Amino acid sequence: MVLSSALAPQARASFIGYYDIGNFTTSNSNSDGSAWTPDGGLTVVIQGGNNGSGVPGTTDLVINAPAAGTVQFDYIYNSLDAPGFDGAGYLLNGNFTPLADTDGESGTDISFSVNSGDLFGFEVWTADNQGEPGILTVSNFSAPDGAEGADGPVPEPRTLPMVLLAAAVVAAYRRMKRGAAARNEGNA
Repeated sequence: MVLSSALAPQARASFIGYYDIGNFTTSNSNSDGSAWTPDGGLTVVIQGGNNGSGVPGTTDLVINAPAAGTVQFDYIYNSLDAPGFDGAGYLLNGNFTPLADTDGESGTDISFSVNSGDLFGFEVWTADNQGEPGILTVSNFSAPDGAEGADGPVPEPRTLPMVLLAAAVVAAYRRMKRGAAARNEGNA
């Protein structure tokens, strides 16, 4: 264990400074989703809606770019719902680009360009707000910070093992929650 921690790459926060999660806007449209960072800014987790309404909904996490440049990130998507009933992607000025709609899908070095003032971010959608929500975990995020003298984004070191661990914890928690609910139903 000591050896593995010594060999692990040093992780730095991606969602800090201008891109601190508190500077993003989270909005729900017929959704009860949320966004948070479980690890001090290394990753951001966006959970989509599951309000039981039976109709579609979205959870968006967006921010305006302070400068032109490239946005880059890795992601992993999880959901205990059937494929296609929930999904996730990124947003650029209101245009949605899909990334995943099936549990376990992931991607690395996803990138797109932004101009100063562009509104960009991430969206998790649900087709029916039932079953289980989609969960998008974003890591290794970099984007133009607009700092004086900066030539653009500074890529963050790879933290995929930590993202996978966070995703596994979320999935295990959801499975335990579902199993407890099933046991309680059986005892009723």
